Amino acid sequence: MTPHIRRARIAVSVSRPVVLPFERPSGYLRCFSSRISSLSNPVSVSSEGDTQMRPGSQRPGDEKESVLGHKIRQMRERSTSSKNVIRLCNEYKAQLTPADALRLVNAAASSKDFKQSAPSSKDFIERIADSLRFSDARSVYHLFLRLSRLKSGRGIRLTLPHLQENLQNYTAKELVEIIWALQNVGMTSVKFEAFLDMVMIRLGTEETRDSLDTLFLYRALFGLQKMDIRTEVAKKFYILMSTRVRREIQAGERAPYKLTPKHLVRLAWAFGRLHLRDPNLFADFAAALKPVVEELEEEQLSCIKNVFETLEFL
Repeated sequence: MTPHIRRARIAVSVSRPVVLPFERPSGYLRCFSSRISSLSNPVSVSSEGDTQMRPGSQRPGDEKESVLGHKIRQMRERSTSSKNVIRLCNEYKAQLTPADALRLVNAAASSKDFKQSAPSSKDFIERIADSLRFSDARSVYHLFLRLSRLKSGRGIRLTLPHLQENLQNYTAKELVEIIWALQNVGMTSVKFEAFLDMVMIRLGTEETRDSLDTLFLYRALFGLQKMDIRTEVAKKFYILMSTRVRREIQAGERAPYKLTPKHLVRLAWAFGRLHLRDPNLFADFAAALKPVVEELEEEQLSCIKNVFETLEFL
């Protein structure tokens, strides 16, 4: 039977791995032999435990509070439901400003019952998205992050064209936050491959990729594969980033942010998803995981075993 690399809800058949120009390695799985024999069936990788990233420190300009803004603030002070937020938006007939749109989305997100209001939220989301025509790059970015908190697929789809227009205005960390927000909503890359390719091209420049710290590097690489992005641009991007990953692994305790065993397993899984058979990179993964193999949960050990076997690092 053809081996598989499994992920949550999607099982991907592995064809011939992409072999990079390195010597054929051996002995990888011996690093984990003390525990592999006790494994049951392979288990998929999830992103549970990775909370959504906080929005950037920059915020849209502090504008004078409008009449609508005043009503929204009063509503939030009373801990109102999202239905009341939606009704307030529908009753307001003037064009929403970007600041008021952001206040409305914040109020809806804080109500915690937005999903129950889904049948009446379509017009609300469309009005919010319509305000983006008058928004600058910063407002678009923050509104997108808030809509991702609502897990509004429609809001995300309506916002992406405006994000795409402003990609050149975002920092590397903001681009990673966009990736993380998309995967947190549960989006797949099928409809957004062109957009994600543009993001990876931006992140793949020498200046940009070196500006990412360890945590953001991990979230970019893991988040993209959670969305099943496997374009040619993605393969080139991961090959470029493999040098950074190796540097972070080898830094170990000296790194400002050390990769945890969970991060190492997920990064190995992400490279394995693209069938990028880089012996030096996976030798680093094996060396870093060997001292902590007893700390790995069965799900993590099963995942790493499956990745190494699929890429024929035995």
